[in-house]
Amino acid sequence: MTPWLLFGAGGKGVGARTLELALAEQRPVVAVIRHADVATKLAQQGVQVLQATPVMPA
Repeated sequence: MTPWLLFGAGGKGVGARTLELALAEQRPVVAVIRHADVATKLAQQGVQVLQATPVMPA
């Protein structure tokens, strides 16, 4: 199954809800996370985590 790439999965909005649904369906997920504590929590749940801060180039 192709992994889903999620932004905002560590928050409280659409990204987090999408992550819940993906995990419930046992889908592979790659989440881009800003904060190390959230990254650790999601990694413990089986999420592949990329810790980064997405920005638009100037």
